[in-house]
Amino acid sequence: MSETKTLNVTSEPIRLVGSGTFEQLEGSIRCLLFGEILKLGLKYVERYHSDFYHDARWIEERVHGARTMIFAVDSNGTFLLNDNDTVPHDLRKNMFRVELFETRGTWFVTFEQIKGGENV
Repeated sequence: MSETKTLNVTSEPIRLVGSGTFEQLEGSIRCLLFGEILKLGLKYVERYHSDFYHDARWIEERVHGARTMIFAVDSNGTFLLNDNDTVPHDLRKNMFRVELFETRGTWFVTFEQIKGGENV
């Protein structure tokens, strides 16, 4: 039987990389964004770690600058989707609004928990 986890997450901006436009830094921004999602997701996922592969591909295909997305996660895996997509209530037990943004050439990400924080 797995251990019950309880986490509440609202982050201060996490600095990813600085001094440039998305076009200049896109590879670094995408890799570092994925690293932060992986770091958060590993606190929850017990099975289907292969979902992280799909998350990395999603980022590569859909992140082309500042944007908002939803990261859904629980012990059975992860899912990324557009912020304006309809989210099924049973998708995952924990959901985060992920905001990728730029200020004066420095790129940041924040995670705001919008569902969950209860037993996973």
